[in-house]
Amino acid sequence: MTFLYPVSRQYPFDAACERVVRRLEALDWQAPGIEITFHRYMGAPYSQVLTIGGQDFLMQFSRNQGELPDSRVNIAAVSGIAVEKEALFVAAEPESTTLYLYAGKKWPEERRQFQYNHGLFDGSRARTCRFFHYTGHWPDDSSRPDGLPPVLAPVADDMSIYQLKGTEFPERYEIDELFSRFTAWLDNTLLVRLEAGS
Repeated sequence: MTFLYPVSRQYPFDAACERVVRRLEALDWQAPGIEITFHRYMGAPYSQVLTIGGQDFLMQFSRNQGELPDSRVNIAAVSGIAVEKEALFVAAEPESTTLYLYAGKKWPEERRQFQYNHGLFDGSRARTCRFFHYTGHWPDDSSRPDGLPPVLAPVADDMSIYQLKGTEFPERYEIDELFSRFTAWLDNTLLVRLEAGS
């Protein structure tokens, strides 16, 4: 069985995500307060981390990071990082970068469904918990060589619904600042926590 590491370097936090995986492997996948799930590729000798989660965070790994020798898609790269009430999702297509900001009042009950991005909608597409949804925005037709949107801005429905109710929320996120903040949390909080638990 070949274990696949998150080796993509498409995003600034990718290297930190690999460090987290390798640190947990060195701990024999045992760390206080942290749950890890794995994915085995059907009909193929490959496995990878699927999720790493704790009380205040969740990392998901399902992003395309290239082809395997048998032409299967290697999906071991990180695809989602949720820290407290912010959930960042990325794909191989950088323009798809999305951020969810929890805006409900039932955090203990809704934490898991929010962080997993599961159960946010019911069968009729009505929301089951309140959140702001931020997507790529290109002010003045600006562009970047890496294809990332310069900023993430809330979708119009979120602005109209929650602004009327007086809910405060950031009007935009600068993509570089956002990525730097998530990277810093991985390096300075999660990895430090793992080192302390060794």
